[in-house]
Amino acid sequence: MEFNENFTIARKTKNLIIQIDPLLENIPKKDLFSRDTIKETTITLLESIYHANLIKRDKERKLYYQEQSIVKLRLLDFHIERLYKLKYISGKKVINISNSIEELNKMIYGWIKSAMWL
Repeated sequence: MEFNENFTIARKTKNLIIQIDPLLENIPKKDLFSRDTIKETTITLLESIYHANLIKRDKERKLYYQEQSIVKLRLLDFHIERLYKLKYISGKKVINISNSIEELNKMIYGWIKSAMWL
């Protein structure tokens, strides 16, 4: 059961990355650092989820990667909000992405809770 839940988290993370990627094309050249930071954050988010999913026995290490996933989601949320404030993306897109981030956040917190009881 744990694998299926984590697979869902990975799938939703991939969908979030696919949702964000086209938005990054609209970022002006003067702010390419932000674009690159967002890309790196999304990939390291997915990487942290994969790491945590592979760890079966070391609960502390698993928790570390799960917490890293939460940190990456928060950073991603900040960067998306910044893009909106700089008027690089619309309010509707921010709402859609924020909803996806919030859903992932809840799923990862649930994953952390369930892993603590194993």
